[in-house]
Amino acid sequence: MVSSSLRLIVSTRLSAAAALLLVPAPLSRAQAPIQAPVLARQVTIYRDNYGVPHVFGKTDAATAFGFGYAQAEDNFARLEDNFIRATGRRAEVEGEAAVREDRMNRVLEIPRLAREEFARLDPRMRALVDGFTAGINYWIEKHPAAPRRLLARVEPWYPLAFIRYNYFQNGFVYASGLRGSDMTLSSATPPAEDELRRENGSNGWVVGPSRSASGHALLFINPHLPFFGPGQVYEGHVHSDEG
Repeated sequence: MVSSSLRLIVSTRLSAAAALLLVPAPLSRAQAPIQAPVLARQVTIYRDNYGVPHVFGKTDAATAFGFGYAQAEDNFARLEDNFIRATGRRAEVEGEAAVREDRMNRVLEIPRLAREEFARLDPRMRALVDGFTAGINYWIEKHPAAPRRLLARVEPWYPLAFIRYNYFQNGFVYASGLRGSDMTLSSATPPAEDELRRENGSNGWVVGPSRSASGHALLFINPHLPFFGPGQVYEGHVHSDEG
């Protein structure tokens, strides 16, 4: 339950009435089991004083649906950019400057691996991914005039591609010491400049027991969370009656 100390200033209910007013676009084969209007009737989104969404759903899938809807409502542009990058389609909206990043995405086979991973998901996890992306698509259908750069809808394997993009393309590749020229598809492609920037790095601190007031060792690390770009995090609270 929501704490009594939490003053609810906005309540967005995806009600049966809203479901009747909005006819979602036909669902893809991957999303066939998901019925957006059904999930919409099973979830309520409250917002606290800071605008943080508190999503209450009757099922786990409905809760994921509401959480996807809330994220799209707050910053669809960020979500869309994340998925454009993750699917290797950035050059379609940003031109030649983004070709190298898209090329790396394809060399790492992120879209193919994400599709295959989605096909292997067990029913419970698949319902969560389907619900989340259905929530985003429901918001898109409800706001046809909202600006979009490329994507008319979101496929359920996109979030899995974004996880791979964030860890593989934005993390492991650079940490391994690979350079852009190591990731080219053919010798005809000009070598890329070194993509490891001098200012990049991690910060960690260790305080020994003899130097701490408590006599215990202390370990600190910065959160590695950027304010801008695809590495941003999103705050939300979810509660499912299924647990």
